[in-house]
Amino acid sequence: MNDKDWDKTLCVDPEYTDDYENTIFLEKGFKGSAFYFTLESDTPPSKEDFLLSSLCIETPQGDYDLVGNLIFKGKILEEDELESGSHKGSWMYLFKSDGSQTEIS
Repeated sequence: MNDKDWDKTLCVDPEYTDDYENTIFLEKGFKGSAFYFTLESDTPPSKEDFLLSSLCIETPQGDYDLVGNLIFKGKILEEDELESGSHKGSWMYLFKSDGSQTEIS
């Protein structure tokens, strides 16, 4: 298994895909967020035991490259706890199939 098995790309740009005619895109920003995980292993973990999968969202405003999952020895880890930090802001956009964009306040 390699990291390409886990990576995903989602294109919501109507200029490059026919999958979405009109798309509402909501972005929520947080500062200081942390995820906590618990894992069990018979041997001490090494950095080679871990992979990060990526999630890329392609929009008319550019690409958003995100961490999709944390993977340990080929298995996706489920988070034990999320400390969401402080909310930085929220932004919503409507991407239309005619190429126009509207920011929704």
